[in-house]
Amino acid sequence: MSEAGNSILDAALTQFSNREVREIPFPEWGDDLVFYVSPMTVSEADQVNKATKRGGEFEGMLTAITLKCCDADGQRLFGTGDKAKLRKLDSGQVVRLAGKVMHSLSFEDMEGN
Repeated sequence: MSEAGNSILDAALTQFSNREVREIPFPEWGDDLVFYVSPMTVSEADQVNKATKRGGEFEGMLTAITLKCCDADGQRLFGTGDKAKLRKLDSGQVVRLAGKVMHSLSFEDMEGN
């Protein structure tokens, strides 16, 4: 890679790392509950895409939630083992939370349409 290419990528990575963590209040699951969500990386978006293709839209949503919902210290609140419990929740709430987590992605993008 050229020096100019490295410089561009370094600047892009710096810009990305400086993006703010978003706070997503979610009182449906707790009065004072706030999820902290950092911007989605290409690698994370790819994981969501693969989950959607493998298991459908809800699998993609659950993957996004488990990857991105963190506490104020940046620790993930859910693991892949929590998906079984998440599947038992109100689908409308899951859709709403996943939509906020993935605000820059659409299922059409993930499905390649």
